[in-house]
Amino acid sequence: MAISTPRSIGISGRGNAGRRALGQFAIIQGNYNIDPKVIEEALCHHPEVVLAAAVGKPDAIKRELPVAYVELQLGSEVDPATLLDHCRNTVPERAACPIAIEIIDKMPQTAVGKISSPHCADTVSGGWRSRWSPPPSRIISYLP
Repeated sequence: MAISTPRSIGISGRGNAGRRALGQFAIIQGNYNIDPKVIEEALCHHPEVVLAAAVGKPDAIKRELPVAYVELQLGSEVDPATLLDHCRNTVPERAACPIAIEIIDKMPQTAVGKISSPHCADTVSGGWRSRWSPPPSRIISYLP
């Protein structure tokens, strides 16, 4: 029997309750799956934030750590420390609070205008890893 957490239950457009998947962009921290939408929604509730994207930064011990990218309103002077404090107060899960927030001028977007999370993930990992490859701690070399 599967146990549903409040995070894994959603309401459809018709008002029906059901399970929802975290999707391919879930941040896996140890044995804990973090939904990036929790971080993104908390950051977008800040009055100075226009767009936010959360991705997993590769880590040798915990597999991935949450990192957020934020696009601010034009002329805004909010610093990352203020946004981290905002996240600590609004993100309901302590493990989902990002370890770092980077302010960028323009959020990378796809051709249809959606936020390009894989582009952010490549930026945070140094550009060598795609979202579907194993984390650095799991790469094994069989060559001497």
